[in-house]
Amino acid sequence: MLADESIDVMRRLRVRHDEQVSHLPPGTSVLLFIRTGYTQKRPVRVSVTVFAGDRNRIVSTHGDPSIIAKFRPEEAPK
Repeated sequence: MLADESIDVMRRLRVRHDEQVSHLPPGTSVLLFIRTGYTQKRPVRVSVTVFAGDRNRIVSTHGDPSIIAKFRPEEAPK
């Protein structure tokens, strides 16, 4: 069972081995979404997702969704 996780988001230029965005030419801006899961003893899972940097936005909401939805209705629970 995972005890915790971290999420890192960073931007860089696409390199040749970025298969998830192979339709983009090398040198195009991409977003890396890196998620690491930990147990009490060590990291146990890392997933890296590459997105086209000019076509995506990552939004993260923390807290009570009903309060946040008053100010960001697009994030209201469905």
